[in-house]
Amino acid sequence: MWQEVANHLVRRPHEALMLSGPTGCGKTHGIGLLGPHLHRDVYELNATSTGSSEQLKIWLREVGTAKTLLGERMIIVDDIEGLDERLLDVLLQATKGRAEGMAPLILVCVDPWIERLRAFRALTRYQLRRPRLQTMIDWARHDGCARAVADAVLRHHALRAEGDLRQLKMRLKVRLCPSTLDSTLD
Repeated sequence: MWQEVANHLVRRPHEALMLSGPTGCGKTHGIGLLGPHLHRDVYELNATSTGSSEQLKIWLREVGTAKTLLGERMIIVDDIEGLDERLLDVLLQATKGRAEGMAPLILVCVDPWIERLRAFRALTRYQLRRPRLQTMIDWARHDGCARAVADAVLRHHALRAEGDLRQLKMRLKVRLCPSTLDSTLD
């Protein structure tokens, strides 16, 4: 699925698209990892960090159209169902009439079928699912805490996390690496 999203962003880089899926399945983390792979700086915004509708308009315009010496940009707006109606209207306007040269706009949500997001359903959508157990174990092996963890212990924690990568990461940090709890969780 990530290869499809990457291909979409290469073929139609100025378009807006929507990623959806259950909490903790890796939507924001995955799209954030695609940015550097596509040689784009990632700018992320979520419902808790948005200001007024006017501030959002300015931010989207400045980040979405500015060119830098450091390279192209990509905008991720996470948790769009948490935005109020005024901010959703600004975001909807930003998805329309996107011109060549504008940064890709990726909207992230859990459920695109809630009524408040009806107007966004016309966007190209990619639906993520909860990862399988082995995928979670492989992902955790690449995380700092889980590299030296016994297979049985890692499998136990992955099973308890029930397909939620964020939950697995927290379980590993709390139980196996308590000294790293001050670091930021993705």
